[in-house]
Amino acid sequence: MIHLDLFSGIGGFSYSLQKKLPITKTYFSEIDKYAIANYKYNFKNAEYVGAVETICKTGIEKPTIITFGSPCQNFSTSGDRKGIAGNQSHLIEHAIKAIETFKPSIFIWENVKGAFLSNNGRDFWEIIKRFANIGGYTIEWQLLNSLWFLPQNRERIYLIGHLGGKSKSGVFPIPSSYTISEKFLDKKKEKKHINTITKGYYNLSIDSSYIKDTQTSYENKSCLRFLTEMELEKLQGYPVDWTKYGNFDNEIKTISRTRRGQLLGNSITINVMDAITNKISL
Repeated sequence: MIHLDLFSGIGGFSYSLQKKLPITKTYFSEIDKYAIANYKYNFKNAEYVGAVETICKTGIEKPTIITFGSPCQNFSTSGDRKGIAGNQSHLIEHAIKAIETFKPSIFIWENVKGAFLSNNGRDFWEIIKRFANIGGYTIEWQLLNSLWFLPQNRERIYLIGHLGGKSKSGVFPIPSSYTISEKFLDKKKEKKHINTITKGYYNLSIDSSYIKDTQTSYENKSCLRFLTEMELEKLQGYPVDWTKYGNFDNEIKTISRTRRGQLLGNSITINVMDAITNKISL
């Protein structure tokens, strides 16, 4: 199978898909130099194919799967609400063009909850119409919350298109489960520290990037501190140090804490995508 990862970030789609599916080739498209470097470091055989605007002219092999978490700034309730006409969110048009050009067996789009509401819902239905006009795809979607799997409240839309006759069954609905698993803990010695988050701050959002620390020895038992890089990675379902290094023109460098936080904040939650991957049939 061949995977085309658009707006690839740090590779959340790839990390999840490669756990289950026989991906033999990965192409990725991104413009953030830190995300590109981190992707190259973690997926050493992946091929960088430039910006999304030129993806249909690169001569890549026909992808089986196209994934894209297109920019959400103009859809977000905290953004300018210009919607699909905005400077960032209009880039989804290039992803739609790629689907139209390559006709993958399946495509997966992820975006913020605000995409449902943008321009009183007109933008979302315009996107659905654009997908439908490609022809041949069955489309399904669901609003999923990272809270069902990990201790952060992060609602995101996941939309999947199945090329006619290629899907044995639908992926959605995925049932909510408010039981947080401890499978994301890599080491027993981390258990006590991480449980401070899971038990005390159930509705924590990674976007806030800080927590109220109850483990402090200060006289004030309730002070704020920034989340550590390890905690940010755990909250998004990644292994520890996933974002620590990048391959910058064949030179391995450490990525700063601030950049790592930004990369993780822009990523999908792995555990949510795993729930989808486990139900994909091609």
